[in-house]
Amino acid sequence: MSLLTELIFSYTGSFDDASYPPDVYFHLLDLIREATSGDQLGTALTHALAWKDGRIRLDANGQHTTLSTHASYLVEQTKSDVMNSDDQQLLNSDEFFTWACRVRRLQRFDSGLINDLQSKFKLWSSIAIPVFVLHCLRPQIYPVVDRYVIVLFNILQPQQMVRKNPRKITLQTYCSYHAWWLRLLNEAGISPLSAEINQLKDIDAGISAFGKSLSTRANNILQSSGDEISPPIDHPTSGTHESIHTQSRRHDAPGTESGQFKRRAIFLWKEKGKTQASAIKVAAEEMGIELKKSYIAYPGSHFDRWRKQGYGN
Repeated sequence: MSLLTELIFSYTGSFDDASYPPDVYFHLLDLIREATSGDQLGTALTHALAWKDGRIRLDANGQHTTLSTHASYLVEQTKSDVMNSDDQQLLNSDEFFTWACRVRRLQRFDSGLINDLQSKFKLWSSIAIPVFVLHCLRPQIYPVVDRYVIVLFNILQPQQMVRKNPRKITLQTYCSYHAWWLRLLNEAGISPLSAEINQLKDIDAGISAFGKSLSTRANNILQSSGDEISPPIDHPTSGTHESIHTQSRRHDAPGTESGQFKRRAIFLWKEKGKTQASAIKVAAEEMGIELKKSYIAYPGSHFDRWRKQGYGN
């Protein structure tokens, strides 16, 4: 397992299991895999889409029960752009069931199936929802995707590649992400077609949670950009170093996400000529910060992330 995949797996526990109960997710995948009729498949997929929409609630009085843990849950009404009555009727149809049975037997990635859902069945014009349906039918081949997944993908993909819009995911974006996802699985020592569902769930959840964490931090920084400027850790005479960074004091608590740490590392790299890895290490030692392995193994990704947050521009 690489340092990058270790870092991603470390975020798995940060995934919002309260809004997206994992027991229900695994239960529904079992039902989808074992469905023998259009009604069975359509009902399970409808519940899975409610899960994706955050509309599943664990409740002792719920009318539905998971297979393994016997947890009861409620299924609330999904948003109309995720599922409506016409969509549900189509998912219950014999035509869709015949198509879905072929998808469940797939042995390789086929991006054309996304177009099938959009053109043949007239289901959804977006990418994330059709991908999730394919994921439910064949999770070993189709990883889930959302805007937070693409945020992380943008940061960690090779620098020469064009950045993708997290809020407008295209088919090309998903195909690029799929190739990267396969590389991550390989680095983690996971063969997708023989992987356990919980292994795939862990890496998908880690990617999304990691991306959400980075997105939230970046938004907090942007929202506080008008706050009082905090001075750098030292070099009081280096006026240009002091003037180009604007970060709220409340983000300057010691740690790798503090403004002081980021500005100090950038200063050591730009003004003192240290390598990015060395600059991070020295800044951390000066502040008594314990670094995760990724900061030394992948320093460029962190400097790129800091640049997007407004540091060092």
